[in-house]
Amino acid sequence: MVCKRPPSVPAPACEPLAPERPGVPGSRWQRLAPARSTSPSGRGQAPLAPHPPAWRGAARALAAGLGLLAAGPLLAAAPLRAGGTTYPAATLFQEIQRETLNCGRENTASSCERARRLADPLLDHPRLSSSCKDALWAVRQRAVVAPANSLARRDPIDSASRDVGAFCRQPNQPAAPAAAPSTPVPVAPNFGGFGR
Repeated sequence: MVCKRPPSVPAPACEPLAPERPGVPGSRWQRLAPARSTSPSGRGQAPLAPHPPAWRGAARALAAGLGLLAAGPLLAAAPLRAGGTTYPAATLFQEIQRETLNCGRENTASSCERARRLADPLLDHPRLSSSCKDALWAVRQRAVVAPANSLARRDPIDSASRDVGAFCRQPNQPAAPAAAPSTPVPVAPNFGGFGR
């Protein structure tokens, strides 16, 4: 095998990558030989570095994917570490509801600003659900003073206030305790007939 290279290129830069195939125009060995071009001034430029093989990009992507896969359990444990923060008190949500309703009813800057100020820091709380945060965001956006206090203004504000009460409960707290009857009521048997 003969390595086709320009005379100015040293011999180690012209190592064969694959066996030469007869009858194929061009030489695969010339790939490693640095290209030399001449500028208009006649001076030669520095040789260009060869391109890295195509598999290197795939290997890097595979390594990044494996790194994310290995970090998965650590990322999943992040909400568990947030367990140190306590769930906000129910009285805070009741106060947000009360101030939001006051904003809808009174249309004053002080009540609307207070409702927005109470809802704002809870948007970044790690223990609140996304539906609760959506309700708090609606309070934050809708509790603004308007020139006219119409039903079209009050209704969305009142709806946002109701959503805070519905969605911002503590998760392990039951919605409403079911009252059990104190004495059982006797029921007469019904043998397929209609009610009397």
